[in-house]
Amino acid sequence: MQFPIELVESVIDASVAHHPTLSACSLVCKQWLPRCRHHLFSTLDLSADWTPEPNSVTNLLALLLTPHAAETLIPYVRSVVVAKRSWGMTPVARILTALARAGVRPRALLVNCPSYEPTHTPVFASSLTHLTLELHNDMRAAPLIEYICAFPRLEVLDVGGSARFAFDEGMLSAHYAGRMQLPARLHTLIVRNTVVVDWIVATALAPGGSKIGVTTLVVRHIRLPEQWEGVYRYLTTSACAGVIRSLTFQGCDFPLQPPTPLPLLPSLRTLTIECSTTSAGAHLSILLPHVPPHITPTSFLPALEVFTLRFTNAFLSAASPSSAVGDPRAWADVDKHFASLSPAPEFFPALERVCVSRVGLSASVGGGRRNSNAEVYGGRGREGGYSVHNRSGTGNVGEQEEEGRPLPKTVADILRKEMRECVRRGLLFV
Repeated sequence: MQFPIELVESVIDASVAHHPTLSACSLVCKQWLPRCRHHLFSTLDLSADWTPEPNSVTNLLALLLTPHAAETLIPYVRSVVVAKRSWGMTPVARILTALARAGVRPRALLVNCPSYEPTHTPVFASSLTHLTLELHNDMRAAPLIEYICAFPRLEVLDVGGSARFAFDEGMLSAHYAGRMQLPARLHTLIVRNTVVVDWIVATALAPGGSKIGVTTLVVRHIRLPEQWEGVYRYLTTSACAGVIRSLTFQGCDFPLQPPTPLPLLPSLRTLTIECSTTSAGAHLSILLPHVPPHITPTSFLPALEVFTLRFTNAFLSAASPSSAVGDPRAWADVDKHFASLSPAPEFFPALERVCVSRVGLSASVGGGRRNSNAEVYGGRGREGGYSVHNRSGTGNVGEQEEEGRPLPKTVADILRKEMRECVRRGLLFV
């Protein structure tokens, strides 16, 4: 039996989150079977629920060694998740070794177990491009760095958890820096502690150290002063800061007195701040105005094109995006800060778009899954606050009059008073 290929997209791909439907579709015809398996087995989740399960993982690992698994399951596995496995359960290292022995070659690996330390010979070194580690045992930093550097194809690295790391003096030597090279393809770094950025700074300053190619830096839940010192050291190291194109702060408690001013980031194109509505103005006033004295305002963040501000609390209870962005409490400090930039209309000379959204978090293994609503409009800094640009960034809408009335120039006024006009002009996307 043959069905039009369009049904694969409209039925199977649309059912990706509903496994019973995918299982039923796999029985329709042989043509549908591979696509169903692609979705059903793409993620191998071996997480526990904090209670021992003596047989399930053991049985699965035995199943993977059977001839049928090599045809029906193993080729489709693209990511492996191992979480909530504590002492008394099958060790994480044994699970990963067994998967590799069975022929599993995932592109992504997430490990979030209190009993796990990355001190063993890494598996999946030839295939892994995305690595997420939530570490909870205090340990030396050297084994972690050696573990990370063993993945030559690694592109995205996410390191978090409550673990504390001790640096050996030898790790800062030129010999160690030359021997431990960052994966050449690494372009995205997500940090919830600073062990990796501390080491990258050290190796960037050492003769023969790694060439830094990280273009996207995401800083999550950084709160302690010593952690901020590590972040600012990274941002003030020219070898690191000179290549950053995207910088994101998520759920961070910004220090009232930063260790150093926010440095010149000549290649930064996207800046995102995710915070509560009550702290948005404070975060902006701490991050943006701290320009080093030797840098003129016209050269601060010269390449910045998109600035995004995401709110994480008050907007969640709003009945609609329009009512959410109309909350005056969320905008008072933001307006005040934007107005303070008006004396320097070229403070962000390349800015084309300002995005505002609310963010909801739902539980998922290894971190929050984000849902964005109430997005976005464009803007360019100029005298009197903000004027609006259209989607392509051409044509100053703030200076165009329609029905004898120009659009307000401040960010909050545009959203609160001219919602319909923004929607009609294509400036607000929901």
